Amino acid sequence: MGRTKLKKISVFFIIWLLPILFYSCGIPYYVNFDNQIEIESINRDNDEDPIQFNVKFNSNPYSIVDNFSTKPSIKLFYAISDNESLNSSLFGNDSYQLRYVKENFDNNYRGKSGSGIELPREADNSLVAFYLYTDSNEKVREFTTNRSNLPKTDKEGIIVGTFLNQYNNFNKPPQMDYVLGSDNFLHTFKLVYNDNDGLIEFNKGDDTSIDVFGPYNKGGNFKSDFYLVDDKDFYEGADQQDRYIHIWGAIYGGRGSFTNIWWSELKYLGYFKI
Repeated sequence: MGRTKLKKISVFFIIWLLPILFYSCGIPYYVNFDNQIEIESINRDNDEDPIQFNVKFNSNPYSIVDNFSTKPSIKLFYAISDNESLNSSLFGNDSYQLRYVKENFDNNYRGKSGSGIELPREADNSLVAFYLYTDSNEKVREFTTNRSNLPKTDKEGIIVGTFLNQYNNFNKPPQMDYVLGSDNFLHTFKLVYNDNDGLIEFNKGDDTSIDVFGPYNKGGNFKSDFYLVDDKDFYEGADQQDRYIHIWGAIYGGRGSFTNIWWSELKYLGYFKI
C-alpha cells in the first residue's frame, strides 16, 4: 500500500516537472492566443468615414505565459488596387484579386502549424511584407518576402506593404504598430485618410493620435509616390485609373518564455479611395 502511494506521488511530480525540464532543455514551448485575442471590424456608413476596429481580449493572454518580455501588438498591412472590391481583377489581371492576400498571409506568416514568420528586413529604403507574383515558369500567386526572388522584368502580382511612420521608420517586431497592454480588454482604433497630404492617421477611438502613416517606399505618399520605380510593373495603368488603398490588421504575439511566433488570422478592415 505504501509503495503504491509512493509511486503515485512520484508520477505526479514527474508530470509536474516535465514542462519545466522541457523548457530549460531548449525543447520548444508553443503558445496560441487564438481564443484570447481577436480583431473586430466596425461597419462604416459610407466610404469616406474613418475605418474603425476593435481589438478584443476574450480572456487575459498574459495569464497563460509565465513571462512576456514584449507584449502582443497590432500590425497593419495594405495593398493598392484599382477597385474597391476584393474580388475584382487587380489592374486587369484575372490571376490576382485582393481576396488572395488573407489566404497567403494565414498560410505563410501565420503558418498552418501555429509557428509563423517575422517581418522581413528593411531593404532599399523600403519594407514590403510580402509579394504575390508570377515566377519564370508562369506559376501565379507565388509567395515571397524577398525582392530578389522577383523576375527582373514583366513583374505582376500584388505587393502587400507595411506603413512608414511619421518618424521615417517602419514599426518592426517586437512592438509593431501599437502594443496592447493588459490593463484594457477592449481597444478601439480609427484610421483616417487625409486627402491633403495623402497620408493616413492612426488614432485611438477617442481621436488620440498614435501615428501618421505613409507608404512602404520611405518618403512618398498615397496620392502620388506610393511605390518604388522598380515596382512600376505591378501597378501598370494605376496612374490613369481610380486607386484604392485596402487595409488589413493582424495581432503579433510578442516575445517571451515561448519559442513560436504567433500571429492572429489576417482581418480585413476596409479601404479608402486615394
